[in-house]
Amino acid sequence: MGWARELTWRGQASVVLGLIAAVNGIVFGQLLLFRVAVLFLFLPLVCLLLVRRTRHELRATRRIDPPRLTAGEDAQVTVVVENNAISGVGLLLAADTLPAGLDGQTRFAIRGLAPAAVIEAQYRVHSAVRGRHQIGPLTLRLADPFGMCGLDRSISSTDELIVVPAVFPLPQLRLGAEVSGDSDNQRRPPPIASNDDLSVREYRRGDSLRRVNWRVTARRNELMVRQEEHPPQTRATLLLDSRLDAHRGEGVANSLEWAISAAASIGVHLVQRRFSLRVFNETGLGLGGLVHDVLDPSPGVEGQFLDGLAVLAASKARRLLEPGRFAGLGADGLLVAVVGEISIADAEELAARRRAGGTAIAVMLDVATWGGSGRRRAKDSTGDHGAVLRSRGWIVVSAHAGDDIAGVWQRAAGRSDAGRRPASGAPAPASPGGVA
Repeated sequence: MGWARELTWRGQASVVLGLIAAVNGIVFGQLLLFRVAVLFLFLPLVCLLLVRRTRHELRATRRIDPPRLTAGEDAQVTVVVENNAISGVGLLLAADTLPAGLDGQTRFAIRGLAPAAVIEAQYRVHSAVRGRHQIGPLTLRLADPFGMCGLDRSISSTDELIVVPAVFPLPQLRLGAEVSGDSDNQRRPPPIASNDDLSVREYRRGDSLRRVNWRVTARRNELMVRQEEHPPQTRATLLLDSRLDAHRGEGVANSLEWAISAAASIGVHLVQRRFSLRVFNETGLGLGGLVHDVLDPSPGVEGQFLDGLAVLAASKARRLLEPGRFAGLGADGLLVAVVGEISIADAEELAARRRAGGTAIAVMLDVATWGGSGRRRAKDSTGDHGAVLRSRGWIVVSAHAGDDIAGVWQRAAGRSDAGRRPASGAPAPASPGGVA
């Protein structure tokens, strides 16, 4: 029966004791025992009737601070419960709902709430898994003063907590694109007040419509935006391998999570250095369509980039570079690829994407070290594929389970410096290579 499920253990015990007392009162002819049995039987039923008939108008809101945090950090959740009824509310037992990937003690008690009264309760949640997590709904259990019964009421509002991958500060390196003459502003003539055409460019996906120059747009019959800022800016492309079959490991400590964190750190580092960034994964889109095609350095762009990485899921693609999906990949001055286990065909295709005179850096994960013990093997599984890339002028560094992302990036700088440094009086090669 439904009412039996609404009784607490105290109410159920009262019913059982009442039945036992009633049977014994009848058998032994004890009227006093029978009266006690009636009290034990009817008290939980009366409490249940009162709780059911009491109208409750409760409203709950939630504040999350901060609303975006890094995997492994904590957030504080404040739940505000307001009683909008004309009568007070007795004991309330509240429990917030957390999705998988978030941990926290979400149960708390509200010991009475007068009409129009507001009460706050706080708890902390720990984020173990990146993603967009919905916290809620809030479940309120309405109990009677004797604790005989309880009714659950759900307040369906939810709030979003975004958990982004960990971003590590990277050392400032001298990247080839910054000195190769591939700066937008080195190619762009200085704007002249009397000539609008020299201070605008074509509209790119993600540009604000407030920057549209409508006069030039009408003349050219295509959207043109104003060049409001002219900082030193270079272009870079970041390729992230998020294929399921290309990675190893279990849980949040697998090689894919390391690769995503590395891509997040590199992307934020480049944007902070005023790079105009294009981001791809194996879909040929901006992280599978999660971010804009071009991320120009501007306020909020780092958040857009990290939000896309927060919800990026492993794909079932078989090849890293599917033919026909990567038009323009490698056309920019700097190309950075963070890849898992790739085939020779993928390595050759990726190697050919380096533009002559440009800088290309490959962070190749030795995914075998993420399986089992996590210890690096005597022979690096990335060696043969790295040789293909190095033969085409790529800077190649290997990453193993437990490696520090900043340290891996620093090794890339060492390969780049070694490639530019003249050896024995000879001029440095135009395209640096490296050994992992």
